[in-house]
Amino acid sequence: MTRRRRPRSARPGAVSDGDPGFQIAPMIDVVFVVLVFFMALAAQIRVERDLSLRLPGPPQPGGKALPDEEHVVSVGSAGEIRFNDEPCDGPDSPDLPGLRALLARLRGVLDPLYPVLGPDGGAGPAVVIASDPESRYERTIAVLDALAAVGIQRVSLAGEEERE
Repeated sequence: MTRRRRPRSARPGAVSDGDPGFQIAPMIDVVFVVLVFFMALAAQIRVERDLSLRLPGPPQPGGKALPDEEHVVSVGSAGEIRFNDEPCDGPDSPDLPGLRALLARLRGVLDPLYPVLGPDGGAGPAVVIASDPESRYERTIAVLDALAAVGIQRVSLAGEEERE
């Protein structure tokens, strides 16, 4: 029986040059990890056309230009109410009849210009409430009640910046 000779590098104690050659198995592992990553990421991406968005664009020909101004309701330190710098209610009127009448007229004039109100009240006139820091909170709440009674839903509150 002839003895089979082992290759020189396979002998115990032999020194190899350290170059194993091109290894394909680690490359395949990396490709599969990247593939799994992109598959998991693709499941969470939403295409813009799937969302129900109405993006603003140029005005349509023949369309009406909507007034984009904000109306300011000011609450003074003594409790007086002003609408766009015009006095409408004094500090002694608890349910603000003058402001409610003005807001009802404003809503009646501007509502035909706006599209149909959505469930979130996105259309309609915008009102900013600017309360004096010395005014009573009840007056600001009364203004909010008057706005809610008329049905104006685009309301924001103005504040002062802190001075250093």
